[in-house]
Amino acid sequence: MKDKTIYCPKAEKPYFVKTESADGKNVLRVQPDDPFSLTKLEMLVPSLKKEFSLANIVQASKVFEHGGPYVDLYGATPAAAQDDPRCRTSGSLVRYTFENTSYPLYPAEAFLIWFVFLALRQNRVLSRKLCEYDGFSCEKEPVLALAYGLYVALARNGKIRAVETFDDLIDLLYNQDVVVMKEQKPKDPDLRKSLVLRQPSRKKAFAIGDWIVHPTIGKGEVVKKDAKTYTIFFKVAGPKTLLKDFVEKQCHLM
Repeated sequence: MKDKTIYCPKAEKPYFVKTESADGKNVLRVQPDDPFSLTKLEMLVPSLKKEFSLANIVQASKVFEHGGPYVDLYGATPAAAQDDPRCRTSGSLVRYTFENTSYPLYPAEAFLIWFVFLALRQNRVLSRKLCEYDGFSCEKEPVLALAYGLYVALARNGKIRAVETFDDLIDLLYNQDVVVMKEQKPKDPDLRKSLVLRQPSRKKAFAIGDWIVHPTIGKGEVVKKDAKTYTIFFKVAGPKTLLKDFVEKQCHLM
């Protein structure tokens, strides 16, 4: 079944509206050979001093359990890079690495959105053209349409300049208000008692990329941390920003 989702820019978070009806709007429907497709949209790789398609960059940035990143995929055709057998035989995908910087898997779409933003920043002609549209659809890569919808929403609302880093993107699109302590405490008294018995007395600091287990929310990946909070992308509940003290006392590594 074809994906007919259209992403339309919105002024408030989450900065887009999903619909299947264009309602007379000017919609960009991205095709495989369009300048806005992953195989045609290019970005500079500073260490190589050369531009490559986002299709190549994404594939060459993948790190698996048993291999990667396979940087030789920069030099392949986009089709060959996307179909490289090593990406199917190297185990589970664990992270992305680009120019000695690692990026987490979650939020799942954040890595591609960030690189779409970087590519558009380098190509002002395409970015201005993009802002002429009121909706975006891409049957093959729906996340690409989402990225365009977000970019246009932020550009129209004067917020695109605030997205200077990957962390800025996470803050703007995903972070919620810090969850207060009473919302993080286990409600089941038996569960609370068992947690007290098995929790270490000292706090445990976690690193970005660590997978942890929250006593009530479940499994999640640490995607950002600061002096007071952790931002964790939970498998079921999505992204949440939690108090550092609670996380380090009550959560544990997987």
